[in-house]
Amino acid sequence: ASSNDDYLLVFCPTSTWIIVGDPAYTGQIKNVSETIGCVGQKAWCHGPDSTVYFLSRGGLARMGMGYATPQLLSATKIPRALLNVNATLYTVSLAYDLAENRVYIFITDPNSNRSGRHWCYDVRTDSFWPLFFPAASQPTSAMWYTSELPDDSCVIMGCRDGYLRRFDRYCDTDDGNSFNSYVVYGPIQLGSGYTQGRIDEMIADVGLDSRDVSWELRVGDNPEASFYATARESGTWTEGMNHKVRPRVRGGGFCIKVGRFASQTAGWAMERITVLRA
Repeated sequence: ASSNDDYLLVFCPTSTWIIVGDPAYTGQIKNVSETIGCVGQKAWCHGPDSTVYFLSRGGLARMGMGYATPQLLSATKIPRALLNVNATLYTVSLAYDLAENRVYIFITDPNSNRSGRHWCYDVRTDSFWPLFFPAASQPTSAMWYTSELPDDSCVIMGCRDGYLRRFDRYCDTDDGNSFNSYVVYGPIQLGSGYTQGRIDEMIADVGLDSRDVSWELRVGDNPEASFYATARESGTWTEGMNHKVRPRVRGGGFCIKVGRFASQTAGWAMERITVLRA
């Protein structure tokens, strides 16, 4: 992996090295890590300020300029999904989105119609988000494309069906097809942990010019159970401040699912949801 004019990164499966200077004239090879390496030849990308992101056997890693030790980013967040990826069985590609400050991780089986394992790492929030693609649209390569027109600069994905695709935050449909668009807030604990709590009121403030937003309130015996629970209450919120909802339900944890998740045209915005608990 080229880093800058001063040195070259050399990745092995379980180690990382730096070649400093001209290897044919007084250059030096120095070890940076004896345990962290890169799983494949395309499993890395450049971030800003000469930062390099790469997929190691221990998950997504980041390395700064110079002789900085690689830092594992996913070890405590998604312990299995990005561990020990076999680059001989999967096509692994990474791309950094300079406009959104995100690292896209595409892990695709090139010889099968099975879905791959794809993730987006948000640098600003230090969080991972799963990505899902139709079988024909599985990315087999990716790169950041810089255009003279700012809106045209983007991550371009080469897909299994031979097409080039990109993300577009302004599209309401996927080539004319509606798709679900939602967020699940939570799980959030109710009560003290020893006793259950109660949700008395909810007040929603929907963004201006937003389409109507559907919502579901899920409650379970504990926070984890609430994520998989069926909706106890549901409804629709409209643009601006909405009337109070008084569900008065009890449990050990709750989640609120909001968005447009009934094959509706996408395009919505939430300002905030206020929950009164007892």
